[in-house]
Amino acid sequence: ALPIYRQRAREAAIEQSLDLALACATPEATDSITVRYEARVDPKTERVIGRRAHPVFDRAVRNEIGPLLASDRVRAARVMLWTLMRALEEAATWPAPLRLTAALSCGQLGAIGGMRTIENALADSRFDPSRLDLELVDLPESAPEFEAAVTVFTLLKQRGIGIGLRVDDRTPLQALSRLPLTFVRLDPSSLSPGLLPVVIAVAETLGLAVAVTGVNTPAGRDNLRSFEIAELSEPARLSWERFVGRVRRRSSRRVLVGAGAARFEEISA
Repeated sequence: ALPIYRQRAREAAIEQSLDLALACATPEATDSITVRYEARVDPKTERVIGRRAHPVFDRAVRNEIGPLLASDRVRAARVMLWTLMRALEEAATWPAPLRLTAALSCGQLGAIGGMRTIENALADSRFDPSRLDLELVDLPESAPEFEAAVTVFTLLKQRGIGIGLRVDDRTPLQALSRLPLTFVRLDPSSLSPGLLPVVIAVAETLGLAVAVTGVNTPAGRDNLRSFEIAELSEPARLSWERFVGRVRRRSSRRVLVGAGAARFEEISA
């Protein structure tokens, strides 16, 4: 183990590196943080319909950054905002049908300037708001803060900007019924056996489309065929640029099949 003074110096250096990354216009300015994507796939056609953005930290500092963000919600909110802004810039170059999903911390909207900051980022990137889905996390637990969040997102929907709102399966039923949501994301591995049909039925009753993540095997997907699933997610493996480069390098050998071929068709459009 490192001496305590060296450990504190390392933690301070990691914080400084992360703050530098968040302040920079391009991720190449530092290796501390970048954006990766997981594919959003239509289970019926197996075509890619969008991508979900994740912040990914350098392996050398990943273990220290986790506790840092857990103890500093404002910095964690800034990471989410940085991820969204970088993803919007990249998504503006994607073919028009593809949608972007990014996480948004409801509990720290004030720390990043509120929804006005999100709207400004959309305007700067020129990304079509109707192709953006915000996945709401860190929903307020206190009644006044929750009501404030309901008001913010209800007004956003009434303004007709077109942004979709999503939540995951840990969201309380109260939030599912009160927030103007469009999607609920489910991970079958986090649900008790037999609970998946119940949750899907509740979502359908509330008029919500269902996205399923964490199911990456043919057998697992076959088990979902009896349900009305709007979207499946594939793991985040490559940055968008590396993914496009890999597809283009392989295209001349005609080795693309299934979803890979669909990706190449959409990229080349």
